[in-house]
Amino acid sequence: MGSRDADIDFSFTCPTTARTVLDALTGAGWSVEVSLGRVTYMINDADDMCEWYDSAPDDIGDVLVLAGRA
Repeated sequence: MGSRDADIDFSFTCPTTARTVLDALTGAGWSVEVSLGRVTYMINDADDMCEWYDSAPDDIGDVLVLAGRA
């Protein structure tokens, strides 16, 4: 299995949170759950390094808390 790199920059006209953005996306039909039944997400750590993680869909609340701290 290979790896991929991608950069996506978002600009917002007013302050927002990760939760607000994800709520808007899910309201439009997007799903956080990948086809394998896992939630995959990336969080910047204290060294500003991005790390990928995955967890069960039932843990999405905890994932959103982590994303809100980043």
